[in-house]
Amino acid sequence: MTRTRALLVAAALCGALVGCTPNTTPDPNSGGCSTTGTTVTCLNIWYSNGTATNSQIVRPLGDDLKPVIIFVHGGGWESGSFNASDLANGPLVQGAWEGTHVRREVDRGYAVMAINYRLVDDLEDLSTKAPGAVLDVKAAVKWVKTNGPAYGLDPSRIALWGHSAGGHLVTLAASSVNVDPSWEPPGSASSEVDTVLSFAGVYDFNAPVSDSVDTRNQASKYLRCAIPGANIWLSACTDLPATWASPINHVSRPGYKIDHLMLVTSQGYLPSTGDGVIRREQSDNYSTALSLASRPYSSCDNAIAGGSVGHFSFGNCDTAVDAFLDANFPT
Repeated sequence: MTRTRALLVAAALCGALVGCTPNTTPDPNSGGCSTTGTTVTCLNIWYSNGTATNSQIVRPLGDDLKPVIIFVHGGGWESGSFNASDLANGPLVQGAWEGTHVRREVDRGYAVMAINYRLVDDLEDLSTKAPGAVLDVKAAVKWVKTNGPAYGLDPSRIALWGHSAGGHLVTLAASSVNVDPSWEPPGSASSEVDTVLSFAGVYDFNAPVSDSVDTRNQASKYLRCAIPGANIWLSACTDLPATWASPINHVSRPGYKIDHLMLVTSQGYLPSTGDGVIRREQSDNYSTALSLASRPYSSCDNAIAGGSVGHFSFGNCDTAVDAFLDANFPT
């Protein structure tokens, strides 16, 4: 697709969506984008027509198209968002601790698109159950491939990065490409992405998910059935060993499109419980399945001597993350 056509498509799409204002001229201050120093920020960019599918784009200043990291926040599939009201550190997602790590990559030459997505806070809305938010992640990928150049984003270089529930969503999105029409959002562009970073994700709903009842309840809401140990009125799940909602069940299937995968965990909190929120069986089981299927991956255990920094901070793996991106997703 030519740049001119991409701009026209972006303008046409945004014309139908409230709050979407494309940067269709060389001036980054026009069309909803503004410049602070060497950074361009575009607020409230709607990548789909869902009720929560808006995003924030932050990228380095420049005329060249930037490789883009689509960031998917955590929050137990139930809560969380990027914080568009505080731009001092770029895209802030689920609080400044996530934004700090993401912002580092903007400084290193990457564009970041931090997305909101449908949440399971309303159980009567059946569209929010699995695959639910996975469709939104895929829609964001398709949007960048179709409209990215209008915002300085390279449609041929897209990575997914998620934390916690977001780690589950990005891994599942990139390993379930074209598995079924109901698992793909509208649009002719492919949802395929070959580079994924997952921090403290959930990969296997058939294994212990968490020692937290709240987290088990959140997972149950996403599945719309109660996993073991949940305290919720939903009926018990009956297909956990084979559910498509578990990324582990796609490792050996043709829909798995991840050539470059990084798993960041924090397994030193307690030997049995992982990072204090997500059980270590999640990353252990997934790593084993990847190895058995000869799927390449990198990993970083964020634990520190004598304990762990837990579920919410991953500074001990920043160097490893940078090295992974430099090797597999260079600017």
